[in-house]
Amino acid sequence: VPTDIKNIVALLNGMSATLNEIKETNASLLQRIMVAEQQITDTEDEQHKMADNSRDLQKQIDALRLKSDDQENCSRRNNLRVVGFPENVEQGKPIKFLLETLPGLLKLPEDIVLDIERAPKPAAGQRPMPFIIRFLRFQVKERLLAAARELGMMEWQGSKIQLFPDLSSDLQECRRRFILVKQKLMGPLKRWNFSLKKFEVGLIIREGGKKQREKEKGGAKPLELLLKGLK
Repeated sequence: VPTDIKNIVALLNGMSATLNEIKETNASLLQRIMVAEQQITDTEDEQHKMADNSRDLQKQIDALRLKSDDQENCSRRNNLRVVGFPENVEQGKPIKFLLETLPGLLKLPEDIVLDIERAPKPAAGQRPMPFIIRFLRFQVKERLLAAARELGMMEWQGSKIQLFPDLSSDLQECRRRFILVKQKLMGPLKRWNFSLKKFEVGLIIREGGKKQREKEKGGAKPLELLLKGLK
């Protein structure tokens, strides 16, 4: 019996030592878990800060993009894009060719002086390649556009000639998206205009005596919402 008691005591002592080791191990694991949780919390906080910074940076990028696009369109304010003339028709003298051709083509009055600063053609790759004319005065470009609108279809020696403002690709995309709205609103549509001041595309709708203006500039979304409402 004493031997059995000794064995039991020894077994209990061993179990007690094992339990102490387990407690120490658990305490160490608990400490590691607490450290890991703190690190996870710190990481999540950093991620939230990075997400906030990313949103702020994106807003700044969008604002800079709008300013850049506005500046680009300002620099093109006096430009006119003429499409439709056959290749090499100017024979290396684009300004002379345009000065001789445009007045008769657009039926311009004699008091209009086409003070063209330059009229280069872009690099090959577009068919037909347009003339991009830069006038010294903005008003001259506007008078040519008005004359082209009044004439409608224009032909020169069998070629269909069209005149367009020289706009940035972003602004052209905004105008293209507004065409979808215009097509859906042919009935109540009152006016579809283009603001040169801010280079925005504007749509004015009159329906039931009320006037509503929608505009798009850069990444704005009113057109998408308007189109959804018209489906």
